[in-house]
Amino acid sequence: MKGIYPECTFNMSRNISAPTTSSITVTGSKQLIVLGCNIFYNIGQSVDYYINYNHVAVCPVGHFGASYMNENDITSGGYYNSYMNQSIIGLPTTTGNIAGTINEQLYAEFGSHLKTTQEYLSKSISTTITNRKGDDTDLGGSASSQWYTTQAVLMSESEVFGTTIFNSSGHDIGSAKRHLPTFYYDSKAMNRRDNSFWLRDIASKICFCLSHKEGNATYNRASNVSNTIGHIRPRFVLT
Repeated sequence: MKGIYPECTFNMSRNISAPTTSSITVTGSKQLIVLGCNIFYNIGQSVDYYINYNHVAVCPVGHFGASYMNENDITSGGYYNSYMNQSIIGLPTTTGNIAGTINEQLYAEFGSHLKTTQEYLSKSISTTITNRKGDDTDLGGSASSQWYTTQAVLMSESEVFGTTIFNSSGHDIGSAKRHLPTFYYDSKAMNRRDNSFWLRDIASKICFCLSHKEGNATYNRASNVSNTIGHIRPRFVLT
């Protein structure tokens, strides 16, 4: 990866914005930042998808627009079955569409340089287990997970903050277990004052985790989105 380092930035040919799902329309970024080089080597279950090639992990410098995680305040399907993952970011694709899901827009930009990889993602919750929220009226957390093929995917608390805070169980972390190099070295790259972005970790039966624009780790109801809350900042792998 000669000449490419964590914190390097580069521009795409166009802005990428989430498909509109509410009255909130937020224009996404066209600028990407390198999170690390070859940092996902040997991750993945299937020999068809595990990463054994030179790669860079990137995310938007800002965000790709805003949306809710689920239309209602539920986390029952885990991250994998969330509206955000299924319909906004979208499932892996080999079809480009500049008006489609985030993955379709990314494929239109990068083609086969956008890699299909595998992530260990939460797929269900328990509504009764104790979590880290410290709220006796809002229990619940992730209860199962498995390997799925992905392209763009939301980051975990461990990747952004270097630790778990409101994350409800190990099912939230899966393969997203290491602090991403750019966020380790550059707080400004992590703490964006212009957006509060969703994380894939489940905080309770109604809340997902969030990195707040003021610099704190927090959570929010799955359906909450506005001009300042609920931004989409996924990471993905390029070659």
